[in-house]
This record gives sequence, structure tokens and C-alpha cells, in this order.
Amino acid sequence: MNNKGLTLIELIISVVLITIVMLFMYNLLNDVNNENNDNSYAIENQVNRSEILQVIEEVLLTRRVNLISITDESTNDKLLIRFNFSDGSNCLLEADETTLKFTNNEGIMRKWTMVDATLNFNKVCTKYNLKNGLYSLLINLEVYTDNDYNRQCAKCSNNIIDDLIISYVGNDDVTLPNCIGYGCSSENSCK
Repeated sequence: MNNKGLTLIELIISVVLITIVMLFMYNLLNDVNNENNDNSYAIENQVNRSEILQVIEEVLLTRRVNLISITDESTNDKLLIRFNFSDGSNCLLEADETTLKFTNNEGIMRKWTMVDATLNFNKVCTKYNLKNGLYSLLINLEVYTDNDYNRQCAKCSNNIIDDLIISYVGNDDVTLPNCIGYGCSSENSCK
């Protein structure tokens, strides 16, 4: 007898093989989509980062008055850094877990929100270098993006590429703290 049909076992095996191939294709497409989303978030965060630094450094560097002090007004849920200038004006930098706000000396506020990233609003490290009557100041606000290499945890290391590093150059000697924020303490200060 010459039967040309499919048996039930052959049909089940075909369905299982097609299902396995479809699951593999779904996972592959899902990974490509996630990678595309991660790249777009990274680009958006880089644009935010560039805009933040441009606005803050423009205010700090283009003013014709000197920075005389930085005041730490941080709370346990918000980083507050006040830049005080020799003419009596000031600027305020505020940060929480995902949002950064900067209010310039004229009271104009700019706000940025990070996507798939968190800001370390508990502690900001500063580096101060005095040489030949000029000083340079770097303020490092750590940004933790959502990937395996840059997370906020005790064992993880920070990837400084994503950090917001604000720079300022002045000509007067200023007393500045090396650690700013609610999370600063003698055992948790910056090195």
C-alpha cells in the first residue's frame, strides 16, 4: 500500500520544530529591539549631558565675577549646591535620583530628566587645584546607566564616561569642600 499522507507523529515533530524556530526568532528580534532602545536612551542621555554642562559652565565661566564659595544645602532626598559669587548673586544646582535642575543667577531654571540612568545625589566629589594664582575646580556628579558595567552598588565600579563633570577656573583662592552632599561623612568622603 502506498500512503502519501503525514502521520500524527510527523505532524507533532513539525509543529515542535516550527515553534522552536519561532521562539528563537522572537528572542532575536526582542534583543535587537532592546539594543536599539538602549542606544536611543544613551544618545538622549548624552544630549542631556552636553546640554547640562553647556548651560552650567556657560553661567560659571562667562560671568565677570569670581566664585567665592560653594554652599552645601543637601537633604537626605536631594542634592543642593549653591554657587556664591563675589557680587552677591548665586546659582543653585539641584539633583535627585533622575532629575537635575539648575537655576542661574537671574532665577531662570532649566530641568533635565535622565532616561534609564540614576544620579548619585547623595555625594558629589570635588577636586581643587591651586597653581600660580589660578585654581581649577572639578565637580563630579556620578551618573549610573542601566547596564552591567555601571551600576550604583557596593561592589560595582563607576564608569566616569557618563558622569557630569562641571569645571570652573578662577583667580581667587577659595575654600571648598572636597565632598558635597548628605552622604558625605568622615568614612564616606571623597579621596
